[in-house]
Amino acid sequence: MRLAFSLIAFVGLAGCGYVGDPLPPALNIPKPVLDLRVIERGQKIEAAFTMPIETGEGLPVLNAGRVDLRIGPAPPPPFDLNAWLAGSREVFVEWPPIPVPPAGAPTVTQSFDAQPWAGKDVIVGVRLTSPSGRLGGMSNLVALSVIPPLSAPGHFTAESRADGILVRWTAPPQPGTNYRLTRQIGDEPAQTIADLPDTQYLDLVTNFGPTYRYTVQSYVRAGDINAVSNASAPLAVAHLDHFPPSVPTGLAILAGATTIELGWDRNTDADLAGYRIYRAVGDGPFVRLSGEVQPPSFRDAQIQSGQRYRYAIAAVDRLGNESARSEPAEVEAP
Repeated sequence: MRLAFSLIAFVGLAGCGYVGDPLPPALNIPKPVLDLRVIERGQKIEAAFTMPIETGEGLPVLNAGRVDLRIGPAPPPPFDLNAWLAGSREVFVEWPPIPVPPAGAPTVTQSFDAQPWAGKDVIVGVRLTSPSGRLGGMSNLVALSVIPPLSAPGHFTAESRADGILVRWTAPPQPGTNYRLTRQIGDEPAQTIADLPDTQYLDLVTNFGPTYRYTVQSYVRAGDINAVSNASAPLAVAHLDHFPPSVPTGLAILAGATTIELGWDRNTDADLAGYRIYRAVGDGPFVRLSGEVQPPSFRDAQIQSGQRYRYAIAAVDRLGNESARSEPAEVEAP
């Protein structure tokens, strides 16, 4: 009986297996921020970064800690993190809502007053804490030279032309100022189309019909990044084709026994639909002779011998926009 009990106990112990040493409790400190971006926008400094969703142990972040965003004067080299931290100020940032899988990592954006730092070289960094307040590692540090706030460009105008849309604006002079122009066509996303030092830009759009929307903002490259103004209010331009083709040239006339032959240089306008023929008898007014002709030539068979005729040609596009008439040419029927 004792032997049986011993065997049962042995089998029971063997089935339990070996239990290892107890693991230490997880620290739950989020991984460091890796993509801190900082820009001076108008009268604000704007910091943005992606919020880590895992801890240093590879566990999901389940509870909020504290966001320790800091800005401080750039200390003299060599850089000392502790010296910078000692002279820095904390900027309040609210911990964002913790995402529920499969949602990705949220982006945090925080703006604060740039005025206290105007004219200074500063460094910005961020670190996160665990729910219990344990500090995590510092993010990438961003250096910024804070300049007087840039004003948004004003007197923003646009002119629809045959060769595109001419956009103009004004801005107070400031050394090193450039301008960033964006364009949105219809419901498409806005895109940057120009970075330039001038206060006007000819957008060589050739597609008539859509509404084009533009914004412009000033920027100055300061330190490692740009300082930018607020963007102007969007400017909408209806780019409609009310532009006539170019005036035909090279009109030549040849009088025959019963007809007068006309020929001229072919227009190169992409939307050309044809030509309109105008004729004047003697010193009388010009009268349109026919419908639109396609080739750059015409035969007038409705003539009288001994009569003087004057001719002029106009080009017309697919929307009916008619050019001015060519230089007239005249001939007397034999």
